Amino acid sequence: MRAPIVLERDNFLGIRTSYINTPLLDELVIGPSRSLGDLEAASLLLELLIHQYGLRATEMGMWVSNEEIRLATEACVEVVARLPIAPLELPFYDYESFYAHCTKIGATGSGSWQARREVVSSSFEPTKAAVRQEEIRRRRSTVATSVSPDEEVGWPAIEGLLDEVAKRFSAATSELDFQAVGLLCVRVLETLSRTLYNPEIHVDAQNPFIPADKSKDRLSRVVQVARPGSGKAELRSLVNAAISFAHKVKHSDHSTREDAGIAADATTLVCHLLSRLLGPNASH
Repeated sequence: MRAPIVLERDNFLGIRTSYINTPLLDELVIGPSRSLGDLEAASLLLELLIHQYGLRATEMGMWVSNEEIRLATEACVEVVARLPIAPLELPFYDYESFYAHCTKIGATGSGSWQARREVVSSSFEPTKAAVRQEEIRRRRSTVATSVSPDEEVGWPAIEGLLDEVAKRFSAATSELDFQAVGLLCVRVLETLSRTLYNPEIHVDAQNPFIPADKSKDRLSRVVQVARPGSGKAELRSLVNAAISFAHKVKHSDHSTREDAGIAADATTLVCHLLSRLLGPNASH
């Protein structure tokens, strides 16, 4: 299981607060982490830095300390340097040097917060875009993709989970990792069934309401309604087979990389198939 960069805990008042996983950042500065791949680490670090430096740009108060943001910035620079993309070159390395840089270029004083936000954007957004392209490239090289020009299925929640499937599969090296890929595939298909199954459309006198934990039955009904003519039986069989195989990989103590890859491919296929069949506006 991957280690997150931002952790949570309850303070003495019982209020849940966030804090930085500094041991993980120290590990990432030195080299790749066993618990978090460099590509995913870069994405998470960039998100954190853009948010926190953005708060500093508007002088709204940050929950990450100056020492922690310096460590996070260093970790991000080192992680990006290990990726096959352009290095992240910054004119600052913490809040203090960020404001000093803004002062140097005249981005201080009344009404200058937008100029400082533009400094944040120009510093990080090109690298963020490059990381996203690398994520897409790796996904295409590891799991199935759509043959359509539009690579995305149109449902943000599903798209995010498919990205996670590709990341998990790319980094998987052990039986537990392969099982985790199967577990995530099951989660994708369960989320897909919740997204597409609409009682107003799929429930009638002959077809009673199907509970949320019956994702195979729900998706079968979705296909039945969407494709009432010939070919619906074959499509339902394909969807059912993908769900069954994902569950098999999830529960097996001897899952292989090949098994995990097939589950990931089949899950991705089902998502794109239903997107083609129903259209991206089919969610309720």
